[in-house]
Amino acid sequence: MRPGHRRGTRREPRRECRRAPRRRAPGWAAPRRGRPGGAPVTTSQAGLPAPAPTGPPSGGPDVLIVADDLSGAADSAVALAPRAATSVVLDPAAAWPAARVIAVDTDSRYLAGREAAARVAAAVGRAAPGTLVYKKIDSTLRGNIGPEIAACLAALAERRGGHRHLAVVTPAFPATGRTVLAGEVLVDGVPLSERNPGRRPLTRQLTEAGLRVAALPRSALRSPGPAAALRAAAAEGADAVVVDAVEEDDLARLALACTRAQPELPLLLAGSGGLAHHLPVPPDPAAGRPAPPPRHGGPALICVGSRSEIARAQCAALVEKLPARPVPVPAGPAGPAAAARQVRAALAAGQDVVVHPDPAEPVDPARAAEVAAGLAAAARPGLGLAGTLVVTGGETARAVLLAAGVPILTVAGEREPGVVLAHARDGLPVISKAGAFGDPETLLRVVRSLPPAVPRPA
Repeated sequence: MRPGHRRGTRREPRRECRRAPRRRAPGWAAPRRGRPGGAPVTTSQAGLPAPAPTGPPSGGPDVLIVADDLSGAADSAVALAPRAATSVVLDPAAAWPAARVIAVDTDSRYLAGREAAARVAAAVGRAAPGTLVYKKIDSTLRGNIGPEIAACLAALAERRGGHRHLAVVTPAFPATGRTVLAGEVLVDGVPLSERNPGRRPLTRQLTEAGLRVAALPRSALRSPGPAAALRAAAAEGADAVVVDAVEEDDLARLALACTRAQPELPLLLAGSGGLAHHLPVPPDPAAGRPAPPPRHGGPALICVGSRSEIARAQCAALVEKLPARPVPVPAGPAGPAAAARQVRAALAAGQDVVVHPDPAEPVDPARAAEVAAGLAAAARPGLGLAGTLVVTGGETARAVLLAAGVPILTVAGEREPGVVLAHARDGLPVISKAGAFGDPETLLRVVRSLPPAVPRPA
């Protein structure tokens, strides 16, 4: 049991229901109180303003996934593609396609907390009252996790007549080496705090957004009553419960507990692509399993924007073993244009191409958008010659697809954990992957596994 403690400076009065002793479900840990901070405090639960009314939506998806970047939207959406028609939308304000599952990229990972919260609230506000909302969060805790979950809670309460929701949060994605134990994220067994010392722990990110946080240890998932533990957390005033998960079975048990707790206990599920695979979405018998799009005639155009060690190793494997021609994009205004000429010439000659940042340039997170825009500018002139587009890193994927005039992707399937195969409206196959996912030969295997080429549509 994790002892609760109070954060921040504001004192809150004790709830009247605490005057009498209460039996608590196994595994329950008392909520930690959040402090007012990153989110404006104008509503009781989330500490964020409710979204402005947008009018009653007509129809809409069964499931809405709200992600802060494109690769995250895709690797959560692909979990449901075998069960229902699934689309990824790059512009949350645009008209949504007719699909049972829609994943919206709010492009809010690197925004200020208030702006990120406003985008998320607007997306959730468009969903019908019966839509299941899933808040996708990064498995290594990047982005505005606290403000965005708080915004979801506020929007859901507004949309559903003021009913308070409990956020069930776990960024675990065991298939890609991400687990949660004692509330701490581990990557391949190493605590995230050791890999990225400056990254704030999950509980802290939530409490700083004004949320009261409780813990659900792994042992509680294997007890007879994890659903009861969730109800106890809500009864004690928690806004969010951080859940441990080390194996896929833990996530399956959690999803089952959430199903049993509802509808009496309204919930918001928040997690990575891991928990998304266990969302309670029944298969559509008429839909069938989506067929992977065939590879168009033409070579692969591969855009790798991530500067992680694994992304660099994947680039090296593509160059050496595919083989693909590497085209680094130098910094500066003339860099993308010079790289674009090389890209187009190589594709016209039938060569697969890897476009990537100049390795001589230092890594600067503040320039991430600039680097992604440079890669997109270098890739755009060659898109008409490519038979397959491969994009890694959410910001890079978004920039390249928008440059290609692709606002919506139809998800076809998952080639490897976290590696999504989709297609654009013209049928062009698009493969997306988070930059740090996989091993050194992941991209090599995926490109080699594509179906045989067919003539490109006229």
